[in-house]
Amino acid sequence: MATTFGKRLQELRNSKKMTQADLGRVLKISASTIGMYETDKRQPNFEIEEAIADFFNVDLDYLRGKQDNPLQNMLSLSDIYPKNTSGFVKVPILGRVAAGVPIMAQEDVLGWEDVPADWAKNDVIFALKLKGDSMEPKMEEGDIVICRQQTDVDHGDIAVVMVNGDEATCKKISKSPDGITLISNNPKYLPMHYTNKDIEQLPVRILGRVIELRAKF
Repeated sequence: MATTFGKRLQELRNSKKMTQADLGRVLKISASTIGMYETDKRQPNFEIEEAIADFFNVDLDYLRGKQDNPLQNMLSLSDIYPKNTSGFVKVPILGRVAAGVPIMAQEDVLGWEDVPADWAKNDVIFALKLKGDSMEPKMEEGDIVICRQQTDVDHGDIAVVMVNGDEATCKKISKSPDGITLISNNPKYLPMHYTNKDIEQLPVRILGRVIELRAKF
């Protein structure tokens, strides 16, 4: 959903656990100016917008609240990893997903998985190595999930979700008129419900839908 530049800037700053003064030092402007940006009382010039987008590694239209995909300006993985003779492309296995987007830095790539080339034709596909036991017994620590990057999923889908800027987690999504609930397969973990207000303010972000599980033995 669309949002304002100020709200998007505040979300990005909070995702890195930075104060307004911290961000001001990076951009060489005052904390009060950052505050005016975040309350939409003042709009930055293009150079400042570019500097903010570069620092948070997001697209300018995402920063301006015109789109929900922070990586809209990136090539699809089918462009980056060409189709091989067997009709597959390689996608990176990530050790973590944080800061609102799949981490693509080399140090975060644990390996590669082959997926059908058609999957990556029009979508960004990534793989994530699971941590913890919250999705046992069906999904165990060390298993690989193949994900399609998207900002919304259907009721009952399993998704990669980030809450309040923390490292993302894999959970089943239950939707209701007043919000969403993140559900673990493991009964020792209680469902986590977030109201529509929580979704906006924390924020709660869906980063991708799990489309395949690859268990490791």
